[in-house]
Amino acid sequence: MIVGLIGAGHIARALAEGWSRPGLSGSPSLLFFDVDAAKARDLADASGGAATASAHELVAASELV
Repeated sequence: MIVGLIGAGHIARALAEGWSRPGLSGSPSLLFFDVDAAKARDLADASGGAATASAHELVAASELV
C-alpha cells in the first residue's frame, strides 16, 4: 500500500516512525509533501520514503492520503 502524508510535521513524523520500524511486516510505502520541501525530503530520508513536488502528485500516486 502507498500512503501519502500531506505535511511533514509532528504527526506525520510519528506515523512515519511507527510504520518504518524495523521488523514490522506489511509496512506501507510512504510519500510526503510539505510546503517546506526540505522538511518533506528530510522526513522521507529518515523513514525510507519519498518526497513529492506537489500535493497533486502525492494524491495521484497514493492509495491512502
